[in-house]
Amino acid sequence: MATLAVLCGAGRGTEVELFGHQKQAWPTTFLALPHGIPLHDTFGRGFLPLDPAPLEVCLVRWVRSLSEVLQAQVVSVDGKAARRSRDVVRGPTVLRCRAEP
Repeated sequence: MATLAVLCGAGRGTEVELFGHQKQAWPTTFLALPHGIPLHDTFGRGFLPLDPAPLEVCLVRWVRSLSEVLQAQVVSVDGKAARRSRDVVRGPTVLRCRAEP
């Protein structure tokens, strides 16, 4: 659940807990949660001893493996592009470009 919450933008234990409560029906389809969604303190205790450097290496390897399997290009999109932000006078406020393989 924490991995999914972080992939969806959660950055703290409180946000992971909130994600769990908002999506409670969904995690219970593949997780046994006999005591409900863990509290943010529980997530915090789980994250505290983790060294972020090896986790980053694993995340980069995983994303690369997905792009190879899917044979797709990965394009980063910020919030402005997702919301189609634009300046009426100057046009779009974000550059749209093709991703290089």
